[in-house]
Amino acid sequence: SENESDWLEAFCDLKKQKDILQGYVMDQIFDKMSSGEAKIAPYYLGDALTIRELNPKLGVVIPRSGTNKFLDAMCVPMNSAHPDEAMKYINFLCSPEISKENSKKIKYFSPIAGVNEIEEIKDVANLDKIMFPGFSRGFTDLRKDTGKLLNKLWIDIKTDKKIDFFELFVVVTSLTFLVVLSFLKRRKSTKNKNIA
Repeated sequence: SENESDWLEAFCDLKKQKDILQGYVMDQIFDKMSSGEAKIAPYYLGDALTIRELNPKLGVVIPRSGTNKFLDAMCVPMNSAHPDEAMKYINFLCSPEISKENSKKIKYFSPIAGVNEIEEIKDVANLDKIMFPGFSRGFTDLRKDTGKLLNKLWIDIKTDKKIDFFELFVVVTSLTFLVVLSFLKRRKSTKNKNIA
């Protein structure tokens, strides 16, 4: 959205959840969810299905409001040393039989027509809410002013953390220890000067 009020509304919602949030993480979700340390996390469907293999007690739910069908991309950098080999590898991965096996393994949809069956996905709640918007709409960079606003809001969300009792205890204890240590050093130094 380029509408500032949309971002401010999202910002207010994120602020409200800070007290019950462990943190903003990415790949650490694998450990947090598979171990049971965290109880809920938004994540990519294929990775969520993989995490569920590690912890079968987990469920996977698609929001009732829906979500997009995510397809990844394979790209060859312009300055690649072996562009022909890279294209051959991509062509290999795009063959229907290989793409199907790859989808089974990584649990992500394939962009290849007819290769969208992923067995593990049948029991996902609200599965019918996955929408494939087609290619009529694409993604674009946000305006610079919107990007600056997002950066400012994100920094505010990440840095506005309330200190809990244990953190406060550690800080106060450490400062007390440093003050006592400094006092004892000065006392010893003064005592040594008096003896000399």
